[in-house]
Amino acid sequence: MDHTDPGGSRRASWRVGRLTAPNPSLETLTGTNSYLVGGGPKGCAIIDPGPDDPGHLDRLRALANRRGGARLILLTHGHHDHVAGAARLRARTGARILAFSRDLVPEADAVLVDQAVIRLGDTTLTALHTPGHAADHLCFHLPARRVLFAGDLVAGVGTVFIAPPDGDLGQYLDSLRRALALSLRRIFPGHGPTVTNPGSLLRGYLEHRAEREAQTLAALDSHESMGTIDDLITAVYADLEPARRTLAALQMRALLRKLEHDGKVRRLDFADGGARWHRVN
Repeated sequence: MDHTDPGGSRRASWRVGRLTAPNPSLETLTGTNSYLVGGGPKGCAIIDPGPDDPGHLDRLRALANRRGGARLILLTHGHHDHVAGAARLRARTGARILAFSRDLVPEADAVLVDQAVIRLGDTTLTALHTPGHAADHLCFHLPARRVLFAGDLVAGVGTVFIAPPDGDLGQYLDSLRRALALSLRRIFPGHGPTVTNPGSLLRGYLEHRAEREAQTLAALDSHESMGTIDDLITAVYADLEPARRTLAALQMRALLRKLEHDGKVRRLDFADGGARWHRVN
């Protein structure tokens, strides 16, 4: 599906195309969104080619050819559902792969530092290092249009999972605040529909995490200032579906790591391999 910004000309070189990969799941929603940005004599960039699915990559290449051909493959982060198709797409298009870290994305041809500027004709993107969901996470900002290609910083529906040790909740909250300060008009997320109310969504994400933190501290108080992961999940996540309990445990571990870092809780490990957390007053 090829989408253009309704506020601009369809011939504008900054126009955005989106193709959703056929990899739906609990984590990916309807699938991973791949984006095409730019077009004309300088070609276009593809953001997150998604899974190594030949049909999806063929469709991406066909869309890119309508825009002068793919010149760059930009990766928001090294998670499999975003990057697995990158090497095959490079082989089919000759586009260079750019990512934040070759350690986490070995197939990258070059690395992007924070604030790196990427130009394709009159389309200019800025890479922003936004760790939290992943240590190597990048967003791509189109400042002229107040648009952000957000990868897994946010989702079009629901919230984003933070899984330690690669995920870090404190860094993630800082990255959300950085995005909020951009005064965006639109966010193109890695999963789900386009976000047309970025300020409201980003503030809602921050409020949601603050609420979870308050609930967790209150739950520790109700357990005589000590609790296990299972205790806290039961107390904080009301009516949790069994299929989501493992994901909730990852979220709780990320939150407890942040609270430990903030000096609000302390972890106690036991000889049987179990652990409990208690409040620090």
